[in-house]
Order: sequence, then structure tokens, then C-alpha cells
Amino acid sequence: MRSLFRMMSTMAIVGVGLGGAGGAALMACGSSPQNPLTTTTSGGGGAGGAAPQSTSSGSGATTASTGTTVTAGAGGAGGADAAPPPDDAAPVYPAFQPKVQQVLSNGGPVLAAPQIVPIVFPASSFETETADFVSKAVTSTEWMAQLAEYGVGAGTSVDPIAAAALPGKNITKADLEAFIVQQIGSGAWGTPDTTEFGSQYYVLFLPKVVSIALPIGKNTCNGGPVGYHNEVVVGATHVPYAVVANCNDVIDQVTRTAWHEIVEGCADPFAAPNRAYFKVGAAWSHAFVGGEIGDMCEHRTDAKSTPTDIGYAIQTMWSNAAALAYHDPCIPAASMPYFAAAPVLPDMVTLLQASVPGVKIPVGSSQTIEVQLFSDGPTPGPWDVSAKESLGGTTLAFQWDKTSGQNGEVLHLTITAMAEAMGGTTFEIASSLGAASSQWVGAVEN
Repeated sequence: MRSLFRMMSTMAIVGVGLGGAGGAALMACGSSPQNPLTTTTSGGGGAGGAAPQSTSSGSGATTASTGTTVTAGAGGAGGADAAPPPDDAAPVYPAFQPKVQQVLSNGGPVLAAPQIVPIVFPASSFETETADFVSKAVTSTEWMAQLAEYGVGAGTSVDPIAAAALPGKNITKADLEAFIVQQIGSGAWGTPDTTEFGSQYYVLFLPKVVSIALPIGKNTCNGGPVGYHNEVVVGATHVPYAVVANCNDVIDQVTRTAWHEIVEGCADPFAAPNRAYFKVGAAWSHAFVGGEIGDMCEHRTDAKSTPTDIGYAIQTMWSNAAALAYHDPCIPAASMPYFAAAPVLPDMVTLLQASVPGVKIPVGSSQTIEVQLFSDGPTPGPWDVSAKESLGGTTLAFQWDKTSGQNGEVLHLTITAMAEAMGGTTFEIASSLGAASSQWVGAVEN
């Protein structure tokens, strides 16, 4: 989503209605969760329509706890297109080809030639490391690997700008945006871009003592996001900005959050109606509380990466191209073959007023579905699977016939509706083998 709310737990909030410039809401992008992970769509979902965004109609944030849900467009048809090979045939990889998610654009501009402008404040930690990280990030191999397919080009950066003190240690998002507009408009943060959609991307690295109160009723690092991105309007120019909170004085957490917000913000920099890449199926958007390219990967246990040419932790990001090829969609990918478990969703259900592939289960009843296991090559052995209701929900219970398997196997998952889920709910199937993992999503209607 346009705003990046990374939750301090492993959830991120997307599409939460935050008031910003011009009525914009915080974008769905999620910055890294506060708890470092070792690590924004498929499960039968195709591309969905746009949903109300939480960031000024387009900013993304990473939240510290379970986020609120966002209404996204309907997903495409689920299920596998290919049958498993006969027992006596040579292995086929992948054995199944379920419909995969794609993060689609709403038609707004991306940052084709972004200039990253880091902003630091009195009492900020890691000023030297921040400068080093940003300068290496925009010239790294991963920059173009993660962003080129979305139309974002090579980036540049300037040395960090030492800003005046913020107007307090506990300030509102609106107060912060007024401060940003004043600083940019006065020229205190350099000569501003005056085109309609600016290419300068201001990234604010907050001191540990500063907390931002958001319209969602939570504060950064205190139940709210550890990072988010949004836009302000300075004169006639739409200006993207990101906030990176320092919640625990751990440099890897700061750089991972910064990468999430910077990369997402380049692919989805502006608020509605000028949103770009944030549209996924409703089930995935609901489960991950966002649909930007960072939201799709940040909840995986292997979402953290430390490229040698950067030297700091970053987050893996969603690749449409890799997903279509049935490779790991969260890049850079793990060294072993990609593996996943995709539910076969027999029904069309209503989730947050959108029609999506899913399972209809009346309260008090159960339904058993097939779960197809596939990989893009031979794995070192079987992988483990587990299921849970999204967003900490407790209306569903799960029972497997087996809890592990490998490419070509079909497991059976019995889902019981313990209580009514108003508006529908989603569940996630996680696969894990060693340090590698993957996720798939399904929807349930009572």
C-alpha cells in the first residue's frame, strides 16, 4: 500500500486511513517490523482493484502490532492449472501451477530517477551509518534488481541534511507534515523540485526519543508503525517523504525499515488518485494489511537480507516477474529452490464486499480442502506446513492430515468455523524448511 506501516510484531498495516496533505492517507507499504526477522500474492488470487489506502491515499507504513484491514480489489480464480505427474514419470518442477498474485499499478507515476534526501535531527543515532547506507543503497545491485520491473531507474542521493529540531518529542502526523512543508518551502532542505510530481524523496531518520501520533490511534514504536511513507504538497508539487523510527537503537532494524520505505515509496510514491504499485487481490491485502511490494514479503521469516555491496540489513521485496515464473517472488531469494503450499479454493466468497476465491464454511461446520505442494527444483527434503487465521483472528480452527511434504504431494486441511467472522476472514499457509519460508493466502466466508 501507499503508506508503509510496519508493525512491531510481524504484521504491517496497509490502507489505514490517515489524513495527510490533500486528504491523503498513509500508504500501504510496510516498513520492517520492529522485531527483526531473519527473513506486501497468490493462493488463487489474481490482480485486484484499488482499495482505500491508509496513507494519504497512498503511503505505506510498517506497524508494530496487528494492523487494520484494507479493502482491496477482487482476486482472480484459484486452483492449480497443471496436474501432478504420474508416479513413474520423471519429477516435474513445479508439480502444480496455482494462480499467482501480481502487484499492479493504479496508473500513477513512479520515481523514474529518484534522488534520496536523508534528513537527520539533533540526537539522531547512526548519522554516519545512515549516510553510508543511503549512498550504498542507491548504487547497489539490489536497487535495480528490485525496482527496474516497476519502472524505477537508477537512484542518486545527497549527504544527510541536519534539520532543525522537531516541534516536540510527541507530535502528530499533521504537525510533522506541516514541519516538512515549512522546511522544504523555505529551502532549508536544499533546492526543492518544482515539477508537479517531485523526484526528490525526503527520508526522515527520527531520533529514538521522538514519537509520531498517527490518525489510527497508535504511535510509532508504541503499537504503531516503525516506518511509513506518504506525500505532502509544497506549492504545486507533490513531494514524497518517508519516516524511519528508531525504536530500539539497532542499526539493522533502522536500515531494514529505511529500505522498505524507500523502495516501496519509489514504486508507489504519491497519494490517491495518483497511486502506482499497490493493487493485489483482496485476500492478500487483508492478510498482510497492505499490497505494496514490501508488504507482500515482510511477514516471512526469511525477509531479511544483507547484500555484500550494501553491508547493512535490507528487506526482500516482491517481484512480479519471479512470481509468474514460479520462482521465489521475494527477492533476493534464498539459495535453495523455492517451495510453497497453495490451497485449492472451491468457492467464490465475499471478503470485505469483494468477491474472491475462498471457502464457504457456516459457523459450527467444517470443510476439508486440498493443499498442493510445489517447488521450482529438488529441495533438500520435505518442508513443514502450518495454517493460522490472519491478523490474530480466532474464528477458525485448523487440522492437517499431514504437516509436511514436498513437490507433487497433496495435503488435506480441515478448516472449522468456530465463530462468525463479520465481513469474512483470511487464513495463511506457511511453509518452512531450515531458514527458508513462503506464504500463501485463502479467504473464508460463513
